[in-house]
Amino acid sequence: TLTLVEPSIAPGVKKSGKGHESVQVTDKDTANGVEWTVSVYNGDGTSPKTGENAVTEMTGFTITDTLEEGFSFYGASAVADAKDVTYDIYNIDVNGKETKVDGSSGTFTAAIDGQKVTIDCSSITLQPNQCIKFQFVTSSAKPTEVVDEDTGETETMYIADAGKASNTAYVTFKNG
Repeated sequence: TLTLVEPSIAPGVKKSGKGHESVQVTDKDTANGVEWTVSVYNGDGTSPKTGENAVTEMTGFTITDTLEEGFSFYGASAVADAKDVTYDIYNIDVNGKETKVDGSSGTFTAAIDGQKVTIDCSSITLQPNQCIKFQFVTSSAKPTEVVDEDTGETETMYIADAGKASNTAYVTFKNG
């Protein structure tokens, strides 16, 4: 018996965040925010490149991230009106260790539509057992009138809401 096996991609997506202390929300004001990393995978390091479960290169994908209500996008540069998203590509070994691919860093311009952030990755090709990691910053800081206890003067400060920030990232592929 002869069986023809068509290689396929092995996509995965993961999102994580950590605190960011200096988001430039206006020309003169900073606030706290969240620095996000969205990772898109083509295999986990153990994915075979040949044989029955072979993984092939992954191309033509787009990342769509919906920000939590009240959050604004500040790009990788963490400044108002920024649309930059930085990225690095990593190889993944059989133990799951990720090693940055030399010369694989770059910047994309994100499309922002309300709470939706879209990154067109059609120019990227992930080989089997590779991942790409995107970084950008968001903040929920809003202008708040604050009275200085010593002077009694009122000033506007940008204060971020306390609590959790969660959202979801999706990967879509052209032609299926």
